[in-house]
Amino acid sequence: MAQRALEIGEEVGDALLCATASFHLALAQVMNLDIATGLKSYQLSQAYAQQAQSRWKEGLALQRMATALVLLGHFTEVDAVAAEAHLAAAETNNWGQHSLTLSALASSAVAQGDFDRAEDATSKCMVLVARYRFPYGGALALPAVACARAWRGLWEEADRALDMLVQPGVVFERPRPTHQTVVSIYRQLVRKYAEGYEPSDVEFGALVQGTLEQEPLDVSFLPAYCALVELCASQALQVH
Repeated sequence: MAQRALEIGEEVGDALLCATASFHLALAQVMNLDIATGLKSYQLSQAYAQQAQSRWKEGLALQRMATALVLLGHFTEVDAVAAEAHLAAAETNNWGQHSLTLSALASSAVAQGDFDRAEDATSKCMVLVARYRFPYGGALALPAVACARAWRGLWEEADRALDMLVQPGVVFERPRPTHQTVVSIYRQLVRKYAEGYEPSDVEFGALVQGTLEQEPLDVSFLPAYCALVELCASQALQVH
């Protein structure tokens, strides 16, 4: 539908329709793990929004770009896009989804070893999550900052960040079983590094099965899958 809407918009020369269609096409592409194509669609949406002189639409695309860049490992490009996204949010007073940009800044900072900056970005992200009740920035930032704390040996602080993910009303109003499973995976990984804990095959299999059964696979679960890979690095386990 989004692809057809984009084609129609291009046929009739409606830049605003093209900006909207490109944005929704990007959402679908990223959720289906086609990150590079999704980033190009966000950039196309931004270009059409500029053509339509819609700073609001441009801001929507910008708020999502930084996360796509993080997923592609383009960490050096995140700051510039985040600065653009911040400016667009300030000019339109549309801060509702800016927590996504801040979560990308947190993730990028962790990947580059700048843990203090990750803490700062996460703190700002959670302020916006609480204010606008758009949860997904918090869902990405908190595991990132938990990772930063674990790397510094701050095990209890890492657990507290994970606690926030499943506390009703903090990130999600009603955390789903999937969120509990994802947090359980992260907790096991923290224990692995803090205590040398190794989950049994039964425990590990339950985590994998619980994750796969709860939701369709999409980009939001990539960090949890990476944690599962780390957990199984010292085990031989086949999941059928």
